Amino acid sequence: MAIYKLNENSKYEDAINLSATLRIISPNNITLQKELGYAYKKLGQTELSEKHFEMMKKILSAIEKYSDGCRINPYILNNCFEGISLYEAKFSLYPSKTRFILTESKKIIYGYDIYHIMRFANLNHYKEYLKEGEYKIE
Repeated sequence: MAIYKLNENSKYEDAINLSATLRIISPNNITLQKELGYAYKKLGQTELSEKHFEMMKKILSAIEKYSDGCRINPYILNNCFEGISLYEAKFSLYPSKTRFILTESKKIIYGYDIYHIMRFANLNHYKEYLKEGEYKIE
């Protein structure tokens, strides 16, 4: 995600400016809220930072209300990065292995794994963009 790279390069104002456009497209994006909170924190704007971290927590709670991230009931997410953010928030760990999986029912899910703690996200909307070999068939 471009905002992450801007934050990593200490370009916090640029990250905030770019997020204004992305918030219109995907206001419930977990990673976007996390990176906004981080940028504001680095700029010393504690109130705005806390607002975005709190928004991220609310989105995470809503996701977990309707899914547990198992293979049968995967999280409903916008993209792969949101799953990484969710995984970090839930387990305080960064997944060591991730992959697209084509299930028996021909749906695309994305798997996140570390220490065999697997969680999955329904990313079937990626199916038309993936080529054979970019996913594992299970």
